[in-house]
Amino acid sequence: MLPCLPWLRQGDVFEDVHWLTVTSSDDDDDFVASLGSGAALLITHGCQMDKRTNAGRPKAKRLQFLPVHPITDLNHDSQERLRRHEVSPPEAVFVGALPDGRECFGLLGEAYTLPTSYFHPHVESFEGHSQADQADPYHLVATRHDERLGTIEDELVELMHSKIVAYWLGAQRA
Repeated sequence: MLPCLPWLRQGDVFEDVHWLTVTSSDDDDDFVASLGSGAALLITHGCQMDKRTNAGRPKAKRLQFLPVHPITDLNHDSQERLRRHEVSPPEAVFVGALPDGRECFGLLGEAYTLPTSYFHPHVESFEGHSQADQADPYHLVATRHDERLGTIEDELVELMHSKIVAYWLGAQRA
């Protein structure tokens, strides 16, 4: 896991954000919704987050996340496929090891959104920063609830893009 940049980035892993889970009851005719919180992977693409209004305010109204689970929740074969950075299983996105050493993953089928306002964001210029887009160096910065543990490596972000295409569209990226 890489250190976080000063701005929010696709692939950031948050230590504790709110989430809503919906599960079916034993008879599958009733559903239970529960509120919780925990580690989550930010999956919103950076170009979506960094858009701003003419007044310079963030344009994004919501950010997408995946709850993060211990890799041991998966069967052995799926664990090994994730560690080898395979597209299959397409629903599971490998996060890697958190700072406490636990290997984790998220499921695309559990994607949820939070209002961007939860983070009290603003858009800031990072002109001159080595990792900022020099053509448009403005990025979304969180001023609240910014307890990030790190960012997944660029290779895993690219793999996540392939998994999103495979899972949501049923197609493999070349």
